[in-house]
Amino acid sequence: MVTSPLGLVPRELEELWPASHYDIPVTGEWDGEELEMIHKCVKSLVSNNSYKMLINHSGIDFDSDEIGVEIIDTRQGEGAGSHDSLQRLKEASEDAAKKYHPDYRMNEKQHLLIKMRSISRWLHNNDDWLENAHVGGKPPRWKILEGKQQLAMWHPQDGRFAFPKGTLPNLAKCGTLSEVHLEDGPKLEGDIFSPMVNHVKGDIRVGDEVLLFRAGNLLGSARSVTAKWEYFGSPGRVAKTKHRL
Repeated sequence: MVTSPLGLVPRELEELWPASHYDIPVTGEWDGEELEMIHKCVKSLVSNNSYKMLINHSGIDFDSDEIGVEIIDTRQGEGAGSHDSLQRLKEASEDAAKKYHPDYRMNEKQHLLIKMRSISRWLHNNDDWLENAHVGGKPPRWKILEGKQQLAMWHPQDGRFAFPKGTLPNLAKCGTLSEVHLEDGPKLEGDIFSPMVNHVKGDIRVGDEVLLFRAGNLLGSARSVTAKWEYFGSPGRVAKTKHRL
């Protein structure tokens, strides 16, 4: 998706903030600064992912020498929704699939798993916990499963995964979630307050799910109500306990 001022937004990340909360209409009329940003983003995207072809349905002019790959313009001066431009887009996509992936076919659930892996990398910096996963359930709250065990459920309105209690040890093993290590003390009964925190591993944003540890032992998980910097020296609750093991 091409938009301003965000630039390029991968389809996999459209359900995440800020793209999911972006309500300014895009007219398709770009000024010089916006065009420069879009060209820079496209060039970087192609270079970082070793793409071999660019199918351009944006109406923005791109030069093959500048981008470094073959470019197919499916608009050719027509509207994005015109019959001819959509037909060219369909044919270009099918030809590219036959050329670069002749024996590969992807169903909806396989595509959704790729999307979930992309979201996990964006939110948690890894997707190791999805190594043997598949997608099931019904939209929009897709279930992520391993066999018959549910690993997580996707919450599109919040732009995050909801993890059940049984998944926490594997998430800890994979290093998927940030960790809050607590000081020694009585059995954990309530929420997490800053004086209880010994140290934190990883970055924490408001709304993130974090793993709770004490003396190296996994205690459960909590939903952070503050950013990482507030975990030290800030009075009050920093995380709301969610699961206890």
